[in-house]
Amino acid sequence: MRVLLFLALALLSGCVAIYKMDMRQGNLVDQKMVDKLKPGMTKRQVTVVMGTPLVNSPFNQDRWEYLTSYSRRGRKADIKNLS
Repeated sequence: MRVLLFLALALLSGCVAIYKMDMRQGNLVDQKMVDKLKPGMTKRQVTVVMGTPLVNSPFNQDRWEYLTSYSRRGRKADIKNLS
């Protein structure tokens, strides 16, 4: 009887703890990449340095959005925007 009780508790204890992974989404932009940007660069040069933008504005072709979202273990996401 004790063995069954122990086995049941062991199986149920695994259901209590839910692991939530760190979640990183969007463009990963660091300060080194931003420092490489210079006024007058072509779109191609910016794409080489920064990568493809996450969002292209349909109203302004010269505006690109680089968004990064980082959530640690199910907490509220930290969102950063570079345009």
